[in-house]
Amino acid sequence: MSFSYTCRLFRSANAPDFRRALEDVARSFGGQIEWRRIGEGHECLRLGSTPTVQTLYLPDGVCEWRLFEQLSEKVNAPVMELRIQQDVLWDYSLNIGSECVDTFSTLPQYWNYPEELDERESERWAGKPKLLAELWQVPLGRIERYFVNWGMEPDPDDSDVFNTVLKGKAYPGDQHPYGECLQMFDFLAALGGTEPVEGHRLAFVKWRE
Repeated sequence: MSFSYTCRLFRSANAPDFRRALEDVARSFGGQIEWRRIGEGHECLRLGSTPTVQTLYLPDGVCEWRLFEQLSEKVNAPVMELRIQQDVLWDYSLNIGSECVDTFSTLPQYWNYPEELDERESERWAGKPKLLAELWQVPLGRIERYFVNWGMEPDPDDSDVFNTVLKGKAYPGDQHPYGECLQMFDFLAALGGTEPVEGHRLAFVKWRE
C-alpha cells in the first residue's frame, strides 16, 4: 500500500489566536474540538507549532476545503496544503483565503507517464519560489533549490518501473535527497514548520458533499 500524507501550514506566529480561530471555524462547519483528547479515525486532529508556522493534520475527506480557506481568512495568513502523493512525489498548493496563488510538484508528469507533460501543465506546477519566499517571509536561498523537476526514466530492467533522474540533496543539512517523497519534510522544516503530532479530537465535522 502506497504512502500518502497531507498537512496544512499557516504562516501565523500566534498559536493561541490560531487555535481560537480554528475552534470558531470548525464550529461553523458543525465541528467541536476537544483539546488534549486524542481523536481516533476521522476524528483525529493533530497540530504543530513553531514561532512562525502553525501546522494542522486532519484525515483526508473529513471536512470541506472551505474550512481551511476560511481559517486562512480569519487569521489573515496564507495556507499551504503540502502533500506526499502515492509514495512517489510531493507537491503543494498555496492559497490566500479562497484564492490559489501557486502550485508546485516535484514530478507532475507522473500522472500521465510515459506521455510528456504539456507546456501549460509544466508551467502550472513549476512553482513560484520568489512569491512563496515573500508570502512566507523566508529567505529565497533557503527554499529555491527544492523547486526542480526530478525527472523520470524507465528502469533498464523493468519497463513497468521508472526511476527519478535527479540525484543528491537540495541542501547539505537535509535528511532526504531528490527522488524521495520524504523530502517534503525537509521542505516543511525550511519553511519554519514542524510535523503536526500534538493530538486532539475534532468531532462532528460535516462530511464533504
